[in-house]
Amino acid sequence: MKITTKKYFFFPIILICFLLCSASFGLLYLAQKYSQTSTGESLTVFNAPSGYATIIPVLLDSSTNLPIENGIVCIPEANIEESTQKNGKTPPLRVPILKDTRYDSIQEKPWGELLLLIYAEGYTPTIYICTEIYQDMELQGPTIYMQKQKSDEIQYIFDEPNLYWAKELIKKYTPES
Repeated sequence: MKITTKKYFFFPIILICFLLCSASFGLLYLAQKYSQTSTGESLTVFNAPSGYATIIPVLLDSSTNLPIENGIVCIPEANIEESTQKNGKTPPLRVPILKDTRYDSIQEKPWGELLLLIYAEGYTPTIYICTEIYQDMELQGPTIYMQKQKSDEIQYIFDEPNLYWAKELIKKYTPES
């Protein structure tokens, strides 16, 4: 049996392959072009450390106020990961003073802020935003009250901004009557 093929049988297949390859390269080009910000720069939130402070985080059970031993306190900005002792405290941790510069044009924050990620077996993982960290400060805390794990939830806690700073901000931008 003799198999014959038409002269133009492979032309549509080659044309489709060419179009698919061209479209793929076009999409890669567009993805690379639009993955950059319009100015080519990213938004800077924190500057380089302006100094250092010492903190001693304390983990307590929120229902019993008992210390949590072997909890993990992680501070990503400082590459710190430390376990809590029997008293619920970590050893003293030397942390950088990282100032949040997002509001400098409105009302500068004279303190630094830190992100603490807290883990303890049987407790809800906690994200704690610690504010008012000043240079050369030695803080016995923050005290973080951990909740028993009920599901795959996450606890989020943040310090309130400095009251004086908040009042000055409100006063500065209060509309005139």
